[in-house]
Amino acid sequence: GRPSLAIMVLFETPADQWMGRNPSEVLDKEVEAAVLEPLNPYVLRAQLPCAARELPLNSVFSYNGVVFNDTDLWGGIIFEDVLEHLLREAKIVRAGRAVPEGPALAALGPGGDRGKAKVAASSSGRGADDGGWDLFAASPGLENPARAVSLRMIDPVTFSIVDDSSGRVIDSIGYSRAFFEVYPGAVILVQGRQFMVVKLDLESHVAHTRPVKVEWATASRNHTDV
Repeated sequence: GRPSLAIMVLFETPADQWMGRNPSEVLDKEVEAAVLEPLNPYVLRAQLPCAARELPLNSVFSYNGVVFNDTDLWGGIIFEDVLEHLLREAKIVRAGRAVPEGPALAALGPGGDRGKAKVAASSSGRGADDGGWDLFAASPGLENPARAVSLRMIDPVTFSIVDDSSGRVIDSIGYSRAFFEVYPGAVILVQGRQFMVVKLDLESHVAHTRPVKVEWATASRNHTDV
């Protein structure tokens, strides 16, 4: 409940300049409702190993007297398909079985089969008729999967922008934008400092730069003729 201060630093990009000229559009309007597709298999393939690192997938949960597992939350078929993909990629492994008992089993319905994934019944080989299902954990040999998931961009491949004068990574950019913004000769702004791109390494996904002081910068031009 204490007062606070937020400072927005604007740069020369069109979006920043528009916000500077129309601050009420940013500060006074209600927050727009986010539109998400939680069943996007490409997103789930990246997110589920992160979740499995913290708690086995398909663990049993209870909320307001309702018992459910991850298959119920993510919607059977898509969740099962993603699990099968992650198993083939060795990103998750089986980590035992969940067999609800007592009130939990009753809440799952007749036979206790609600939310039982087909991958558990078809390939676990252990008690497929026990009314339970397999649990899945992140593969022990898998490095922290969260490091491979970017919160800033959805590109599966990113380029690191490196200041060659110090060897320090100063920023990153998605693969789809790299060829338009960090091509050799481009002058970019990073935290108010100018850098010129001297090399775009397509194998190591690194844009090599050096600090410069010039009176200009470069920007991509998009021309559409319909």
